[in-house]
Amino acid sequence: MKVAIKNKSEWTFIDAKDVEVDGVKLGDVYERLNHAEAIVAQLISDLRTKFIVEHEQPYIVRLGDTLHEVDKLEVFEAKDLEFPLKYYKVVNGKLVVDKKKVGAV
Repeated sequence: MKVAIKNKSEWTFIDAKDVEVDGVKLGDVYERLNHAEAIVAQLISDLRTKFIVEHEQPYIVRLGDTLHEVDKLEVFEAKDLEFPLKYYKVVNGKLVVDKKKVGAV
């Protein structure tokens, strides 16, 4: 699409994507907007299968066939555990090996 720009009595026709606003071309703004919309759509798609919990909120958790009430729910990702769970501790929100317990074994 062409855009007409008048300067005194002279008309200039340029592509709409080449029109600049504050030094940024409209074509670049359009590409950024499309990229941002795609990222938001992907984020919404990913969040549909996730739980979102409030940190200091009490919850009821089902473990096996029984329900348990917890005052504060903290969940940690269990990736590649080398030792039984009793040999780990939580540091800065992550599970790490407690060297005192492992060294004693």
